Amino acid sequence: MFGKTSRPQSVAREIADKLRARILEGQYQSGERLPAERALARQLGVNRASLREALKELEHTGLVRIRRGDGTRVLDFFRTATLDLLGHLLSAERGDAVRDLLEFRQIFGREVARLAALRGDEAQLERLREIAARRPNEPEEVLLQDLDFYHELSRTSRNIVFVLLLNTVRGFVQRFKGFFKDFNPPAEEVFRHHEALLTAIEARLPEQAAAIADEHLAAGRAHFMARREGPEIVAPAISSPHMPDEPAGGGR
Repeated sequence: MFGKTSRPQSVAREIADKLRARILEGQYQSGERLPAERALARQLGVNRASLREALKELEHTGLVRIRRGDGTRVLDFFRTATLDLLGHLLSAERGDAVRDLLEFRQIFGREVARLAALRGDEAQLERLREIAARRPNEPEEVLLQDLDFYHELSRTSRNIVFVLLLNTVRGFVQRFKGFFKDFNPPAEEVFRHHEALLTAIEARLPEQAAAIADEHLAAGRAHFMARREGPEIVAPAISSPHMPDEPAGGGR
């Protein structure tokens, strides 16, 4: 039973969180039809209006498909979900979601560094120097400085897709900075990394820049893996043959 609240949106969000957790944990399988609205509302102890809003939120993120006459079916979220789902995975402190985010950051971070060495102009290099010159003391501030450095690096790469992707990653890390700061390398190590990477970029050495970025981001992953904890995401079963895959928000 959900706690009393005067804010219907908060109730809907709580319902969505509960159903989302069941889907991600495999309690509801891909292709499975959820209980009818009336029965599900009674099961959760909520009103149907709030449940309806919660289901719309899940549909928006690609977890379910709602169709008149067929009810609400669970989708194969490995095929249909968007990056919107990642924030929910991180807020649930799922260790594998953090691991995968750090792995992704390492993969594209090294390419961003390589392109920055090839394409960066003097004005962009000066902005990188300004960020690298900062020497914060608090772990959270060190983490944010590292994010700022790589954000500017993505701009220096002159690849809009990398910029937008890093904006997304940066937003997630900023939102959960209290959690991520514990997995960042020590401050002096971060500062040395920025200086070494900047030196390679200034010298127009793309492969060296990529290698330096890769080493630094791999260290962050190693810090995490040494301390990782949290439940695994249960991979969904293969979609039922009668239910074609659809993009997030499909069938609305």
